[in-house]
Amino acid sequence: MSASQLFDWPTAKAALNKGWRVRRSAWTDARWLERWTGGLIWLILSDGTKRVVQNTDFGADEFNAADWTNLPPECVTAGTTAGTGTNGCPLPYTPTTPTTPADPTPSTPVDPSDPPSGGSGAGQTGSGGGGGGGSGSGSNTPRRDPQNITWPTLSLSIQDSQDTCYERGNYSTDFVNPIFMGTVSLSQPSNYNGPSIFFVSVKNGPSTFTTCSIGPGGSYGFEWTDPLPARPGSTLTFAARAWASGAPDLQATASADVVAWCQYSLAFDCAVEGGYCHTGVGWVTIRDATGTLVYDDCPNQGSLGLGAGVVITAGCTVTVQYSNSDGPCPGGHCCNSAVFNITLWHSGHSVAVGTANLNNGEDCGNRGPFTFPITQAMMDSFNTP
Repeated sequence: MSASQLFDWPTAKAALNKGWRVRRSAWTDARWLERWTGGLIWLILSDGTKRVVQNTDFGADEFNAADWTNLPPECVTAGTTAGTGTNGCPLPYTPTTPTTPADPTPSTPVDPSDPPSGGSGAGQTGSGGGGGGGSGSGSNTPRRDPQNITWPTLSLSIQDSQDTCYERGNYSTDFVNPIFMGTVSLSQPSNYNGPSIFFVSVKNGPSTFTTCSIGPGGSYGFEWTDPLPARPGSTLTFAARAWASGAPDLQATASADVVAWCQYSLAFDCAVEGGYCHTGVGWVTIRDATGTLVYDDCPNQGSLGLGAGVVITAGCTVTVQYSNSDGPCPGGHCCNSAVFNITLWHSGHSVAVGTANLNNGEDCGNRGPFTFPITQAMMDSFNTP
């Protein structure tokens, strides 16, 4: 085939911008790319359906390819003669190619009155090689009367996914890498007749970490792990932006607190010789100095945070027991690998509370309750330099 019938991606992009459909000669499944007046690049599939180009449709091979063409397969000849513009074959695209060929073919410019239709590509990052879906903007509905359009409102919500508080015993520094969960949404105005697809991005500072495309009334959920260390209790700010051809720049901001350090946590560690205990600790009950129940459950070994707002004072108690019939985890324990050291932690310091021996390998019977008070001496030790 003639090299004059094929061109590189920058030339293909120029052809798209002038309204031509283009494809790669190597595509054997009859795909085409097409840019409508709204700015988005659409993919026309072999069955005739159309959707916005997605990030999985366009990669390095497409950027580097030199076999782009505006000619359908039957018009790509093996000789050196380019298309003639007759017999249903358009001229190969060049910067001087007329915008409208004499005999329209599947590669003719897109009629602005007949935009592509089909899947919206919602939730996908558009691509199409710089100036394509990833950085372009637009819609699949013309703006008929901009002065009378009530535009959607962009909203952003985001929060730290940590349930209660960060336990200092799990971290070696004063910082964590929080995982945030968020949602970006567009409202649905009544009688709306503006663009049906908006490109949306979400940033923390100057860094964009989420992109998607959604329509009015739609939303997109995301998860983001902060790549930089953050101090528990600090606040991060986020900004979202939505844009489409002919639409105003829609923006939203949100703040999210990094969950605070746990003020206090209890650590339950295996005290059996050799260091191997079964996973569960048993039935643990914690009450504050007024007798109010703070915790009543069956934790695993390790650190148990009592919540960022829980204040431990002298007079609090920790009770550990095993019961065959009572409590949240009755029965099922019959071994001699159930001795646990209990330690209270505060601001990176710890103090021993006691040891609960729940070994019952001889009779599989109940053990405890073992109740350990939090004394004033323990609390004073946290204040000792």
